[in-house]
Amino acid sequence: MKSLATIISACLAFFLLYVGCSRDEQTPPPAEKHKVTRPIDKSKLEEAKRPVIEESERPRPWGKGAREPKAPAIEADTSRVPEGKRGEAEKAMKKMGRHYVVKKDETLSRIAALPDVYGNPLKWPILFRHNLQRLRPNQVPDAQLPQGLALKVISPREIKGNLEKRSNNVWVVNVISSTVQEKITPKAIDLIVEGYEVYITRARVKGKDWFRLRVGFYKSRNEASAAAKKIMAILDITDSWVTKVGKREFKAFAGY
Repeated sequence: MKSLATIISACLAFFLLYVGCSRDEQTPPPAEKHKVTRPIDKSKLEEAKRPVIEESERPRPWGKGAREPKAPAIEADTSRVPEGKRGEAEKAMKKMGRHYVVKKDETLSRIAALPDVYGNPLKWPILFRHNLQRLRPNQVPDAQLPQGLALKVISPREIKGNLEKRSNNVWVVNVISSTVQEKITPKAIDLIVEGYEVYITRARVKGKDWFRLRVGFYKSRNEASAAAKKIMAILDITDSWVTKVGKREFKAFAGY
C-alpha cells in the first residue's frame, strides 16, 4: 500500500510540474509598435494657415481701399524740344519743379487759361512774373512763345501756403482801370520787370467790362499807399488809389 501511495504522489507531482512549465512557455504578446515622428516644418504650417488672397484683392502700395493716384496733369514733355537742347530743358524742368512745356503756337494768355494751369487768361502776369528770366522783357500775352520752353507753374500746395501766409494782407493798389485790356498790358509788364506782384481783374460796371491792373498784397493802408506813390512815379501817372479787397478776389490772386 505504501508503494502505491508513493507512486500516486510521484505522478501527482509530475503532473503539477508539467502544468506550471506549460504556462511559462506561452507565447508572449506581440511588442507594441512605435510610430516614427518626423520634425514639423513650422514655416509650412504657418503658410497653410494664411488665407488665400486673389490677385484682384491684393493691397496696392498706396494703401488698402485707396484709389490709385492719378498722374499729374502737367507732365514733362520734351518730345518737341530740339534734339540738341533737350538735355538743357530736362535739367531746367527738374530744377523748377512743376512746369508746363510750351507747344506750337501757344501764348502766355492761352497757357494761363488752361484748366491744368490757372484756368484764367487774365492770369498771364503770374506766368510772366515767375518766368521773367526765361522770357523777353517785352513779352506780350498774345505773342507766340518759343516751342519747347519750360515755364514754371505755381502748384496748388504753394498757392495754399501763400494764402495762409498772407491771410492779413488784404490791401492792394489799383494802378489803372480801362475797358481795353491792351491799354494796361504795357504798364503791367513794366511793373513786373520792376519786381511788383501784378494781377488783372475784370469787373462788370454799367454793362461794360472794366479791366483793373492791381498790385498786392499789403498788410495796411499806409503800406499800400507808400507802394502806390512809387508805382505812380515809375509809370508817370497820378490816378492810382488803394483799396481793401474782398475774400473772393483775395482767394483768386493772393496765392500766387
